Amino acid sequence: MFDAVASAQEIVEPLRETISESETSRRLSDRAVALLHESGATRLMSPARYGGYEYSPRALVEAERVMGEISATLRARAAAGVISPVFVFEPTLANTATIIA
Repeated sequence: MFDAVASAQEIVEPLRETISESETSRRLSDRAVALLHESGATRLMSPARYGGYEYSPRALVEAERVMGEISATLRARAAAGVISPVFVFEPTLANTATIIA
């Protein structure tokens, strides 16, 4: 079973290394976004049929709390829901659109 808090804790140090770039540009760096995606943080509440974990909002808040402790930029993005699941239409199949997280 996926552990949202443990996964968040694993990327705290790598995220810490992206703080300077993120705060200078006033947006999450590409590396920070990649770390969040690779850790599974962007799929916490997504439906399983779309590759998500179908976790409760509480799991998302706990993971965001862990990551948000290291940076004001991450805290602001978490509060704005940026770390939360984002669904995007990806028209990859002929007459079909799939939702990805």
